[in-house]
Amino acid sequence: MKLSSILGKYLQRRRFEMIRRNISMLNDDCKLLEIGCDKDKAFLKTLKIQTFGLDLQLGTKVDKKLNFQNNFFDCIVMIATIEHLEFPNDVIKECNRVLKDRGQLIITTPKNTPFLYIMEHVFFRHNLKIYPNFFIFNKKQLQEITEDYFELKHYETFEYGLNRLFVFEKGINEQDKLGIGNPMEVLY
Repeated sequence: MKLSSILGKYLQRRRFEMIRRNISMLNDDCKLLEIGCDKDKAFLKTLKIQTFGLDLQLGTKVDKKLNFQNNFFDCIVMIATIEHLEFPNDVIKECNRVLKDRGQLIITTPKNTPFLYIMEHVFFRHNLKIYPNFFIFNKKQLQEITEDYFELKHYETFEYGLNRLFVFEKGINEQDKLGIGNPMEVLY
């Protein structure tokens, strides 16, 4: 086994452990969606709860509408995915729709560093297959596209500052707070 493969598996295992530590509702009733899972669903296999995965590499389209009912999931995870989405704002809005109140949105994304720039150029120069980043978010930018739906509960860098973890929580729907379902029903 190559050293790079051993290191990759080690870093993957550490990343998965960090994400699991930050999921607040890992119980038997929890429903978790991973957007951008790999075809092997490696992270999802580490969990003993009901999981769903959308694999971008297999052509699953997640840019406009997630094919799940409202308030279905307790947690949504995107591991190094949001930077590859063509319409990240639409995906965040859809995450809000399919997450239950107080549900978690957990995102990891690379930090824009000179190392990232060098690595992308090395991969492209050698024609290695990597998926291009449409946009590398800084902390403020990611908070801005989530602020209408989510509150940032936890933030940390990991893997020597090259990656970042964001843990957001969905607020309570205003209609639910007031005890009314569909506001149109009140009018009639």
